Amino acid sequence: MCLTSFAGGEQEAEQYDPNAPVTLTLGGYGDLETAYQAVIDSPDFQAKYPNMKVEFVMSDFAAHHDRLTTAIAAGEGAFEVEAVEVGYIARFVAEGGMTDLSLEPFNAGDMLNSIVKFAVSNATTRKGKIVAIPVDIAPAVMFYRKSLADKAGIDLSNIQSWDEYVELGRKPG
Repeated sequence: MCLTSFAGGEQEAEQYDPNAPVTLTLGGYGDLETAYQAVIDSPDFQAKYPNMKVEFVMSDFAAHHDRLTTAIAAGEGAFEVEAVEVGYIARFVAEGGMTDLSLEPFNAGDMLNSIVKFAVSNATTRKGKIVAIPVDIAPAVMFYRKSLADKAGIDLSNIQSWDEYVELGRKPG
């Protein structure tokens, strides 16, 4: 799941004043409000964003993503921040609804350095446009038949990357 901002039609970007009070609306689904509210209430968040208030508009999973589909088609109606299931990102990018978060006022490029590369790849287009900020990653597990690896003379105990794994799998054996 990722947080993102959607293109807002023909609206002009507002000038950001870090000292002015601001209220953002976050659209989401399920019980995400509880998790996000805990972050917003944290001392770290409050110290960094003392003038920010976040209002939540929550619905069920399908209705939330249907609303976003309609908002993209209409060019309006998305909130300032939206939770989006990663499976919808490519479709929303293709429909032209995602904002490039590497640009002002978001400047999200540096933020991605602290997020695992797998999650970042789900939030970045092929052309390098940052369209979302990953906020969680699903665990991944891989199984292999050790007897076949042993028979091929492949030692999988020291693999450091997926690329190494793929290369070892290509070795004849």
